[in-house]
Amino acid sequence: MTEQEIRKGQDKTLRKLLAAVSGGVGETLGSLVDKPLKIQPGVLDYIEPDDLLLELDGSRVVARGALDKAYAGHFLLVAFTVPDAITLSGMLMMTPDEVIGERRNAPQWQEDDVEVFGEVGNILFSGVDEVLRSKVKGDIGLRLQDHHLITAGQDEQGVLGELPLIRWVGNMTVGDYPSG
Repeated sequence: MTEQEIRKGQDKTLRKLLAAVSGGVGETLGSLVDKPLKIQPGVLDYIEPDDLLLELDGSRVVARGALDKAYAGHFLLVAFTVPDAITLSGMLMMTPDEVIGERRNAPQWQEDDVEVFGEVGNILFSGVDEVLRSKVKGDIGLRLQDHHLITAGQDEQGVLGELPLIRWVGNMTVGDYPSG
């Protein structure tokens, strides 16, 4: 898929795959946190990692999944707003809703969040792996490699890489919390 194809809207196969992945993520993470989780797809485009960092309006927690088998050397990145990452981590730890709400309002990514979010990433990519295996031709597998915090202008661990990214922006809603 080329940038030109995406810009002209000739990317139906990719959009269908991303819609299936989105549905799988919603189901997998929704069952994990025992709350309705909806992901609404948005814009699909190409972007350079440095440009993405400049566009950020806040911090993001990025889970990086490594593809393997026929797709070895490629990655799938999923970025969450810090409040959404705090929500998913808190729900996994069965943190009371009022505490999650307080933490969402003062979103500080803490050491406990980092550890728990690794489990969220494992479950996330397990669900995406199932979708990819059913929708993509050839041998494919996906597993969590790592997750890191990026901020406007900064990707200290290099999680975004150096190659252009195919970016698919969506809106996620977890339970009754505002979408991120």
